[in-house]
Amino acid sequence: MIEKLKKFPFYIILLPVFFVWHGFTENSMLLNRTDVALLIAYYTIPSVILYILVGLISRNWQKAALFTAACLTIFFFFGAIFDFLQKHSPFAFFYRYSTLLIVFTLLLVALALWLKRTDKSFTKLFLFINSLLLIYLLIDTVSITRSKLFTGNTFTQPVIHIPDNCKKPDIYLLLYDEYASSAALQQQYHFHNNLDSFLTQRGFRVLPGSRGNYNYTHFSMASMLNMDYLPLSQNVYTKGSYFSCFPRIRENYVVSFLEANGYNTTNLSIFDIGKQTAFSDKSFLHIKTTVITENTLLSRIQRDLPAVLLKVKFLSFLIPESYSYLASSLQIMERVKNVSATASTRPRFVYAHLYMPHWPYYCDRNGNPFPAGQWKDTGSYPAKYLEYLLYTNTQIEKLVAAIQQNTHNEAVILVMGDHGLRFGKERPYYFPNFNAVYLPDSNYSQFYDTITNVNEFRVLFNTLFRQQMPLLKDSTVFLEHSSANWRDEGK
Repeated sequence: MIEKLKKFPFYIILLPVFFVWHGFTENSMLLNRTDVALLIAYYTIPSVILYILVGLISRNWQKAALFTAACLTIFFFFGAIFDFLQKHSPFAFFYRYSTLLIVFTLLLVALALWLKRTDKSFTKLFLFINSLLLIYLLIDTVSITRSKLFTGNTFTQPVIHIPDNCKKPDIYLLLYDEYASSAALQQQYHFHNNLDSFLTQRGFRVLPGSRGNYNYTHFSMASMLNMDYLPLSQNVYTKGSYFSCFPRIRENYVVSFLEANGYNTTNLSIFDIGKQTAFSDKSFLHIKTTVITENTLLSRIQRDLPAVLLKVKFLSFLIPESYSYLASSLQIMERVKNVSATASTRPRFVYAHLYMPHWPYYCDRNGNPFPAGQWKDTGSYPAKYLEYLLYTNTQIEKLVAAIQQNTHNEAVILVMGDHGLRFGKERPYYFPNFNAVYLPDSNYSQFYDTITNVNEFRVLFNTLFRQQMPLLKDSTVFLEHSSANWRDEGK
């Protein structure tokens, strides 16, 4: 075995495998084995192809392996190097993209020239690199095995039976990310939201004082779907508290309650729910894998230099289609329409989570696209947000009309935001969310104007199924972001 480790460059495969596996170890609550397997293949196959091409050119397979490994190291760990320099370097010059790309290019050229001239044997170096990566993989495997063994759901509640004489209508939860309440938009920006009147005319009850309980999506949804506040040791957004939300959402009480009472669940959200994985479009890799891929050289260029890519025509193909959350949202809404038009022998709970009107802001009210370089332009608040919200309204109106037509107005529909618009220093506005409820019998007596998300399903189940779930105190929890613990892109 040692002789093989000295002779063969297993590290050409081990390096991408380690990169993905280590990322999986750190994000095991978010990713599943299918995501990891696809991502390993996605990186391993090009790595082997690069090795073969360099070997054919150099006609020396040992030297080709070392040069390929150097390229892969820069590619996979560019983000970590950049972040380290940004944090510790006293001068911005040392972590500019132009500086780093020039330095890495010169290093690769110098390495290629040295490899061409040297006659050294690399058996000891091969043994060291192969052994080191195998040891790292073993450590990560032990770590992830332990985490899987000792991570459990300790926040379950006893499931209550719905009386047999209660109707069980289909329930549609249409969650529009960062959709602020109409009252808050009027107070902040003097914006009149025409969606209120549209939904009211269709029999909805709009709850003007509704608020989300947390200022971040994952916390808000973990709380809402479990109908309870989260047991956070402190009100700080850290990597640990963030990832604790995923098992809570996956094994949430709302779905457990409904499925135990005969409901089928259709998950069209950004989360895994039970055994149903998060919605994915037809792209090869799921968007969740960005927690691993975001540190690669390509991902950093795509994220930080879109304006440069747009200016250089032959590089414009690098602008990722995966940024198009709008395309996924439109696909989800079409799926909801199709589900509502399909007969079912069992009642359904449909959870659709749309990443709109949350940034990136792709288009104006008429669907005319903004330039790609302006999608994440936070300097254009609130103008682009409000334009994109009006476009979102158009899509909501089409979807609601389709559901009501296909279900003959017999389905419960919740049109909600998870939290308010998080912009500026006025924290109270981070929580007011849009909230409108449609009940076939129009029995809205228990739905009160100042409800918060944690009580949404408590009131709904009390109304629909004659439950007696006590309401919790309506309050909000502002989570301070701990940048020292984790770099977040602001969901």
